Amino acid sequence: MSDDRAPPKRVVIGTRPLAGALAFDKASLLSERVLTGAIDGTDHVAVADSTRSTGYVYANPDSIGVEPADGAAAGLPGILSGFACCGPTVLIVLGLQASATVLTLFQWLLPLTVLALVGTLLWVGRKVEG
Repeated sequence: MSDDRAPPKRVVIGTRPLAGALAFDKASLLSERVLTGAIDGTDHVAVADSTRSTGYVYANPDSIGVEPADGAAAGLPGILSGFACCGPTVLIVLGLQASATVLTLFQWLLPLTVLALVGTLLWVGRKVEG
């Protein structure tokens, strides 16, 4: 009798629908960021979440392409809004003097954040089919 299961102590991210099971090596997934596989003719995609050091597996019956770069710009609005909110406070706490140019920049960060968020939503929205 043969045993084709993964060796002991190997960490995998997997799914087990009614049709079978599928496992992806966690280290490979975190390195590659997107991996694909199939269960009983249905494509599945595993996507890494590097901030939480984990991954998620989704059924992909329409075989829609998923690329690691799809969410790369998602953090930009958060970074801009965080800097707009807390930037002046950081300057005060560190005792840094700011020029009028830098202070003027802060008032434009919130509108830039909104534009970046809308732009990101439109960019990702065009990539989603359906």
